Amino acid sequence: MSKKGEARIAIERVLAKAEMPLSRAEICERSGRTADEVRCALSAMVTNGDCYTDGRRHPARYTAEPQTAPVPKLPTPRAFHYLTAPLYVPKELRPFEGRPGAMDAHRLPSLINGVRVAR
Repeated sequence: MSKKGEARIAIERVLAKAEMPLSRAEICERSGRTADEVRCALSAMVTNGDCYTDGRRHPARYTAEPQTAPVPKLPTPRAFHYLTAPLYVPKELRPFEGRPGAMDAHRLPSLINGVRVAR
């Protein structure tokens, strides 16, 4: 079992007494330790789960207990299913009616495998 250093013990005391998250500079000031000692100790404490940081802010702020932020409620997705969706009617595929006699070729039988087949 490893023994905690004096710097780490001093930082743990400062964090335990703090009512709100502290920055590294504030921890240095309150514990009387150098910036390097505080940086190394905080890094080890965060890695071990003995100390918590918000990580999103600069400079980061540290606490002895995790901060519980309200979880934003996500909007519920709209219920969509292909069977309940309105049917698409492709108007562009209807027979062309812009010119008389333009669709007369479709009345002729098709030639499939050498045999005429009516449509």
